[in-house]
Amino acid sequence: MPENSCTRRIIFHSKAAEIKLKRSKKTRRHLKRNQSSPIQSMPTSPVTMATIPQVQKITLDGLVEPMRRDLFLDWAEVLLKQNLNAKSASSTIPVTENSARNHNFQLPDDSNISISLPADGKTILLEASKAYIGKLIETCQQAKSYAEKGHAGNMVWWKFKGGSQTTLTARSMLHLMRNLGQHKRYHGTFTFGIDGFIKITQHGKESDFTFFPNQGFEVHFRSIGPGHGPFARKFGIKWAILIRGLFALASATPFEGPFTIFPVSPEEEQSNVDILSKNNTSQFHIDGIPVWDAVAGMHQEGAYEAFSRLFNSLQAFEQALLQQNDGAAIIFFVTAIEALATPNTKWAQERITKRFIEFLLLTCSDTLDEALAHANFESAFGKINGAKKLVERIYELRSARVHTGKFGETSGGIFGEDTSSQTRVMLVAEIARTAIIRFLFNPTSSLVGHPNMDPKITLHPSIDTYKEISNRSSAAGFAKSNEWILEEITKHLQNPRNT
Repeated sequence: MPENSCTRRIIFHSKAAEIKLKRSKKTRRHLKRNQSSPIQSMPTSPVTMATIPQVQKITLDGLVEPMRRDLFLDWAEVLLKQNLNAKSASSTIPVTENSARNHNFQLPDDSNISISLPADGKTILLEASKAYIGKLIETCQQAKSYAEKGHAGNMVWWKFKGGSQTTLTARSMLHLMRNLGQHKRYHGTFTFGIDGFIKITQHGKESDFTFFPNQGFEVHFRSIGPGHGPFARKFGIKWAILIRGLFALASATPFEGPFTIFPVSPEEEQSNVDILSKNNTSQFHIDGIPVWDAVAGMHQEGAYEAFSRLFNSLQAFEQALLQQNDGAAIIFFVTAIEALATPNTKWAQERITKRFIEFLLLTCSDTLDEALAHANFESAFGKINGAKKLVERIYELRSARVHTGKFGETSGGIFGEDTSSQTRVMLVAEIARTAIIRFLFNPTSSLVGHPNMDPKITLHPSIDTYKEISNRSSAAGFAKSNEWILEEITKHLQNPRNT
């Protein structure tokens, strides 16, 4: 076997070979008395080296990172299917990123092979019969090479289902006024560029849609990965959560029910390609504006820090829609806004309130004015003059509940009763929704709290700027931190020629 950078040694091991039979004197006397019995014991076969499973232990130098270990397992599964027609039989789900991983595969002759990665990530243990151990080693070496190089494969298809079925509950009553103003009906198939589509079906009576949204959807999408293993699944789940959040933002109704993603079969893949190739399929849109190009562009062109903030904001917004108490809903709506305003840096916790106020005044001044002019505004917020005072009041409402735990009673007034909580939720939800949509098309990075630049500058980097900084990051070594990227953008916008 040719030598390579890996240190190898074969370890022969068998539980059967380690068993030591201990018999008591009573057992031996019993056997002696029954030696003439016509019932004979079954003959035993000696344990030979050919029947002992062979375990190949390889010392690895480049797969300590959990992400690369998962990528190795993805490639191993794909290559084992190609080379040995192996099918995945079982696998352990890591409790943490650094947990041990174990994957078992079944071969056409019903024999099994296994790949184990101990928690330290330094070794890979391979187990197979003598007939397959050589091919297994060769396959895993190839998978390891791909993982070391960061070769993430092409794209794989996933799918998930969900819906929003609202009945007469405390939550539906709290969000009743918000639904009247925000809920948008979608029906049919809408595409996410070339990356997938969503099929939306409306249920129930048409007159019920605005008061109690009742709809179902099925999403098929593709994301990076060589196969449907742990590496690809992590990215798939993240994109599924993003799509779910975009749907919640667009329709103003949350996803309900259990959530998981499933691999798409080869037959379904071809059907998906056919759907995406049709020119008459509408793009997924929010208020009539297609959004996927902006989302995908933010991710693909290197604006990962801004993409991360958008992703977190959508999650918080969706959680706000699920709350049945106005205090809890306000916390999540404000969190959705804060996620957009707060950069992923060490100084992010400096001057948080100031940054929040300036961000909303910059992005949502017209929406704040509309809220101030609402007929029921005073019942929800009291007497307030000016947009800045309103933003301060919204943040006070959030802070009071976070720091005291005083959420108030479960909100759910009906017509004729106090609807101040419903009005408050509706107005804050509209402000949060506007902030997310505008950030999506015009991402900003506030420097309020920056140790050197505060408080005069707010960055408006274009996608081209992000792309240039991302290329500089790659040239400098791969995967620079979000804080490094923001600092480079700051330098670039101050003096592009010297950076």
